[in-house]
Amino acid sequence: MLFLVEQDTVKSVLQNIRIILSTPKGTVPHRPDFAIDYKDLLDNPTPLSIGKLKAMLVDTIETYEPRAKVKAIDVQYMEAGHVEIRLVLEIEGEEIAWTYALR
Repeated sequence: MLFLVEQDTVKSVLQNIRIILSTPKGTVPHRPDFAIDYKDLLDNPTPLSIGKLKAMLVDTIETYEPRAKVKAIDVQYMEAGHVEIRLVLEIEGEEIAWTYALR
Protein backbone atom coordinates (compact mmCIF):
# COMPACT_ATOMS: atom_id res chain seq x y z
CA MET A 1 0.00 0.00 0.00
CA LEU A 2 1.28 3.48 -0.86
CA PHE A 3 0.84 6.36 1.53
CA LEU A 4 1.24 10.00 0.55
CA VAL A 5 3.35 10.74 3.60
CA GLU A 6 5.31 7.85 5.04
CA GLN A 7 6.65 8.47 8.54
CA ASP A 8 9.18 5.61 8.58
CA THR A 9 12.31 6.58 6.62
CA VAL A 10 13.12 3.08 5.40
CA LYS A 11 9.56 2.52 4.19
CA SER A 12 9.57 5.95 2.57
CA VAL A 13 12.81 5.26 0.69
CA LEU A 14 11.62 1.84 -0.48
CA GLN A 15 8.30 3.31 -1.57
CA ASN A 16 10.14 5.99 -3.58
CA ILE A 17 12.41 3.41 -5.20
CA ARG A 18 9.37 1.31 -6.13
CA ILE A 19 7.83 4.39 -7.78
CA ILE A 20 11.08 5.18 -9.60
CA LEU A 21 11.38 1.64 -10.96
CA SER A 22 7.72 1.33 -11.95
CA THR A 23 7.46 4.68 -13.76
CA PRO A 24 8.22 4.57 -17.48
CA LYS A 25 10.95 7.03 -18.38
CA GLY A 26 9.63 10.11 -20.15
CA THR A 27 6.15 9.98 -18.64
CA VAL A 28 6.61 12.57 -15.89
CA PRO A 29 5.94 16.11 -17.14
CA HIS A 30 8.78 18.54 -16.46
CA ARG A 31 11.11 15.63 -15.56
CA PRO A 32 11.69 13.69 -18.78
CA ASP A 33 14.77 11.94 -17.39
CA PHE A 34 12.98 10.68 -14.27
CA ALA A 35 12.88 6.90 -13.82
CA ILE A 36 14.65 4.21 -15.79
CA ASP A 37 14.28 2.84 -19.32
CA TYR A 38 15.08 -0.86 -18.95
CA LYS A 39 12.48 -2.44 -21.26
CA ASP A 40 14.96 -3.27 -24.03
CA LEU A 41 17.17 -5.13 -21.53
CA LEU A 42 14.50 -7.47 -20.15
CA ASP A 43 14.71 -10.02 -22.96
CA ASN A 44 18.48 -9.95 -23.35
CA PRO A 45 20.25 -11.81 -20.52
CA THR A 46 23.78 -11.31 -21.85
CA PRO A 47 26.61 -10.27 -19.51
CA LEU A 48 26.71 -6.86 -21.26
CA SER A 49 22.97 -6.29 -20.75
CA ILE A 50 23.16 -7.35 -17.12
CA GLY A 51 26.05 -4.94 -16.54
CA LYS A 52 24.16 -2.10 -18.26
CA LEU A 53 21.04 -2.82 -16.23
CA LYS A 54 22.98 -2.86 -12.95
CA ALA A 55 24.69 0.44 -13.79
CA MET A 56 21.36 2.03 -14.77
CA LEU A 57 19.70 0.84 -11.59
CA VAL A 58 22.45 2.13 -9.31
CA ASP A 59 22.64 5.49 -11.08
CA THR A 60 18.87 5.98 -11.14
CA ILE A 61 18.26 4.95 -7.55
CA GLU A 62 21.07 7.08 -6.16
CA THR A 63 20.08 10.07 -8.33
CA TYR A 64 16.38 10.13 -7.50
CA GLU A 65 16.53 8.71 -3.96
CA PRO A 66 19.72 10.12 -2.42
CA ARG A 67 18.87 8.68 1.01
CA ALA A 68 19.69 5.23 -0.38
CA LYS A 69 23.15 3.93 -1.21
CA VAL A 70 23.26 0.75 -3.29
CA LYS A 71 25.73 -1.63 -1.61
CA ALA A 72 25.06 -4.74 -3.74
CA ILE A 73 22.86 -5.70 -6.65
CA ASP A 74 21.97 -9.07 -8.15
CA VAL A 75 19.98 -9.49 -11.36
CA GLN A 76 18.18 -12.75 -12.11
CA TYR A 77 16.46 -13.37 -15.43
CA MET A 78 13.47 -15.52 -14.49
CA GLU A 79 11.68 -15.82 -17.85
CA ALA A 80 11.09 -13.71 -20.93
CA GLY A 81 10.20 -10.19 -19.85
CA HIS A 82 10.61 -10.89 -16.12
CA VAL A 83 13.73 -9.89 -14.22
CA GLU A 84 14.13 -10.02 -10.47
CA ILE A 85 16.56 -7.62 -8.84
CA ARG A 86 17.87 -8.10 -5.35
CA LEU A 87 19.31 -5.00 -3.77
CA VAL A 88 21.23 -4.39 -0.59
CA LEU A 89 20.67 -0.76 0.28
CA GLU A 90 22.14 1.39 3.01
CA ILE A 91 19.50 3.67 4.45
CA GLU A 92 20.37 5.78 7.48
CA GLY A 93 23.32 3.52 8.29
CA GLU A 94 21.21 0.34 8.17
CA GLU A 95 21.61 -2.33 5.48
CA ILE A 96 18.31 -3.42 3.98
CA ALA A 97 17.85 -6.36 1.59
CA TRP A 98 15.05 -5.71 -0.89
CA THR A 99 13.71 -7.55 -3.94
CA TYR A 100 11.80 -6.07 -6.85
CA ALA A 101 10.47 -7.63 -10.06
CA LEU A 102 10.98 -5.70 -13.29
CA ARG A 103 8.43 -6.46 -16.00
